[in-house]
Amino acid sequence: MLWLVGAVLMAALGLTFAWRATRRSDAPPPATCDELSASAKRGRLVFRRGVTAAGAPIRGLLGGGPAMLTGRDAACAGCHTPSGAGADEGGVAAPPITPEHLFSDALDRGERSRRAYDEASLGRAVREGRAPSGKGVSARQLGMAMPRYGLAEADLADLTAYLRCVGHDRDPGVSEGALKVGAALPLSGPLATVGGDVHAVLAASFAEVGEGGGIFRRRLDLVVEDSAAPGRLDGTGASERRARAWETLDEAGATERLIGADVFALVGNVWRGERAPGERARAEEIPLVAPVGPLDPGSASAGPTLDGGDDGTIFYVHAGPDALARIAVKELAGADGSARPRIVVAHARDRAGEAWLRGARAEAARRGLAVPEVFSFEPGRLDATALAEAVRERRSTAVLLWGTAADLTAAAAAIERLPGVRLDAPGYLLGAAPSALPAPVRDRVFFIEPSFGGEAHGAGVADFRAFLRRHDIAPRHLAVQARARVAALVLIEALKRTGARVTRDGLVAALETFRDFDTGLVAPLSYGKSRRVGVLGASLLRVDGSSGETVRASQWIGIAP
Repeated sequence: MLWLVGAVLMAALGLTFAWRATRRSDAPPPATCDELSASAKRGRLVFRRGVTAAGAPIRGLLGGGPAMLTGRDAACAGCHTPSGAGADEGGVAAPPITPEHLFSDALDRGERSRRAYDEASLGRAVREGRAPSGKGVSARQLGMAMPRYGLAEADLADLTAYLRCVGHDRDPGVSEGALKVGAALPLSGPLATVGGDVHAVLAASFAEVGEGGGIFRRRLDLVVEDSAAPGRLDGTGASERRARAWETLDEAGATERLIGADVFALVGNVWRGERAPGERARAEEIPLVAPVGPLDPGSASAGPTLDGGDDGTIFYVHAGPDALARIAVKELAGADGSARPRIVVAHARDRAGEAWLRGARAEAARRGLAVPEVFSFEPGRLDATALAEAVRERRSTAVLLWGTAADLTAAAAAIERLPGVRLDAPGYLLGAAPSALPAPVRDRVFFIEPSFGGEAHGAGVADFRAFLRRHDIAPRHLAVQARARVAALVLIEALKRTGARVTRDGLVAALETFRDFDTGLVAPLSYGKSRRVGVLGASLLRVDGSSGETVRASQWIGIAP
């Protein structure tokens, strides 16, 4: 019975057929598959994602029994791999199911022959778990780890059409000599200079790849769509346009147009904090490498949260509010965990503020600290007097603030009345600090900044400035330009690791192999199967009370995912 238990367990992990086929040397080559038919494109959804063209999840019973797999867990690619090459794990084999193997006579494990599959016999294998008969051998049952699928005729026909090309098809944007990648950038409106700077750095980075012979002899062609939303700020004054500039981004619309242009992947999108660049990008599972943002220093924009949600193909550089709050609490607790701070979490009532609160609570619980008190407010409307009274009443020693530049000013005024109380805020508020912080409190206000600076990366910064000079790019928005360069370097490295047969799934798998990848401009990046944030750490900075200069106030503080 142990083998039976093992087979069922491995099937739950995504392995299917319990037999292995070997191709005969006279197997026919696959048909030309560079451009899939409409039916094969629908079949690829079934094969890779476990959903039909209508979006319904497929269902498969393990060995015809009561245990059922659905959706992605039931997808063929989970066992046979996206290329159809097959896998062997834990003694349960998922054989190759490329056209060469399926549609030719073969020998299975145990040297029993079977005839080539055709539409009818493939349907019986998928629905009933029966292999084609061989010479003198009647049709037999496939292993228990092979689900029996209740596919409709149309969906089965689509899957069959794709199986005639699996392993030989190309993802959108891939050709023999080029790989088409896209970026959604604001090229007009109030953020046009930001988008223009990102565009220039990405284009120059990919031009260097082409000059060096390409990646596996493919150049990188950059396609850019304007993500500005014309007309949103018509009739407003200059100050309001500046304040609301980041509301003008329509990244989802630009991404939709890029998908229509058949880009292979997205890179460096200027991003204002939404989790994904649109429903279609999520549905198509298009990789988005290192979005540039959120960058707005005057609003409570959110970064990616560590729970990840639906961010499976988005690879971020820096974490968002929950991770930054965890770093602040970890530092407050001290290197040896002996400090016992009493914390008030002051946060704007928005998604980012709620994530900030979750992170603070999680890290406090992890370190055995008292549950932080909560002081919430509407963004931009923090009441300094009310905050000071709350901190005094609860005898708190630290305030963790998530809000706008105006909220920073109010929070600084509050702690000015509270000797010995410190204030921690995210690094995006650092730009507002000199004018927001009274000199007497500057040594008690700390900013959690995930960007990597200091002497350790002096060479990387020097190389980056040389890159800008080499391509005649003015150092206009250095922080933005550096993030764009990081996005390009991450994509280039991932494509090198993907190999000559480049696929979207392969790109995602290659990114998951990153361990301390050093771009020279940010802390080394690491990703993984359950990790989509490259840098999980930050330093604390503060504004010097006499000079007004930003100085480092801590060593690098890392956290676990």
